Amino acid sequence: KNPKTALADSFVSVDAKYIEKATSNGSMAGTTATVLYMTPVLNAEKKRAYKYYLACVGDSRAVLVYNTGHSVPLSDDHHLTRKDELQRIKEGGGEIYYDNEFDEILVYSGELERGLNVTRTIGDKDFKPLVTAFPEISDGYLDDNCGYIIIASDGLWGKVSNEEAGRVLLEYGTKQGVKNLANLANARGSFDNVTVLAIDIKECIDSMKRAYPEK
Repeated sequence: KNPKTALADSFVSVDAKYIEKATSNGSMAGTTATVLYMTPVLNAEKKRAYKYYLACVGDSRAVLVYNTGHSVPLSDDHHLTRKDELQRIKEGGGEIYYDNEFDEILVYSGELERGLNVTRTIGDKDFKPLVTAFPEISDGYLDDNCGYIIIASDGLWGKVSNEEAGRVLLEYGTKQGVKNLANLANARGSFDNVTVLAIDIKECIDSMKRAYPEK
């Protein structure tokens, strides 16, 4: 299988097993998921390059931090503020609800009398099949201009911008940087789960060079 197919199949498979377990124990829970896969490849010029594949459901975002300080998201949060996701839910017969208290647009379940603020997840069996586990997958190349990739839950991104998070990583590195980011989100009043991971791109590329030496 190519990486995109393998990633998509794995998300769907995990979701099916999750829902089977949830059905047996009465759980209504669900989760976001973000998976990063990096591999050495030959580019169009037949030269060694380093490629990433990023698969995600929900609003746990991945952000690429360049050594210049510029940061770009590698994923696009699955919220109903996205026109394509809103259209997909509506065309599938989904019910939409606006929550005034939290200023959110939700996928609504009349049976459960509650809503969900993401449009793709693993689990959340009572919102299936509209809230799909099929991931969006992006891909691209990594080089010496890339510093870090941050993968974090919405508890961070609700309080810290992509650019600010990138600056913290560049200043403090992975180990201290992720702690500082989590502390920053909590200090700013995040009430959601705050999980932060960071990948040092240079370390990963060096590791791939050792594991797959050029002939």
